[in-house]
Amino acid sequence: MSERDAEILSKLDTVLTVLERQSERQTAMEGDIRELKGQMSIMAAWMQSIDQRFTALMAPVNPPRKPAA
Repeated sequence: MSERDAEILSKLDTVLTVLERQSERQTAMEGDIRELKGQMSIMAAWMQSIDQRFTALMAPVNPPRKPAA
């Protein structure tokens, strides 16, 4: 094996290592994104619930009518 071949193989090993690291990072990032989507879904449902409660609390109240004499 020539010196040039050894250099090429060394560079290919470096490229493969970098690609493996990127793949690991991407997998981790995809997991983080899935977790965030789940949290956002929970928060959206919570916000809708709070909005309904707030709307009910702020609804105008009709005062009781006096009975007809």
